[in-house]
Amino acid sequence: MITFKKRINCYKWRWRCLTDPYHLSTKELTKKELKKIPLRTEIINFLIGSLKRDALYLEIGVRNPEANFNKIQAAKKYSVDPGFDFEPNPVDFKLTRNKI
Repeated sequence: MITFKKRINCYKWRWRCLTDPYHLSTKELTKKELKKIPLRTEIINFLIGSLKRDALYLEIGVRNPEANFNKIQAAKKYSVDPGFDFEPNPVDFKLTRNKI
């Protein structure tokens, strides 16, 4: 059960995110990044396709594999992520920076 104090704290954070200049500028930068063409996935696939041999691909910091990793067309792919942001975390190596 959420206490009154926790609920008030939640509203304070929400208000801060909606009004803080840092959060607002980050929101605008994210919108601009999402509108960029070509997409990161397209660039990576182009580079892999331009290689004469089978390419290996390593993605560090996968988060959600559906966003980029699963769209990469490489012969062999490896993924590294601790799984803090994405609960299922179906990566090859579940590591943090401290474990390397």
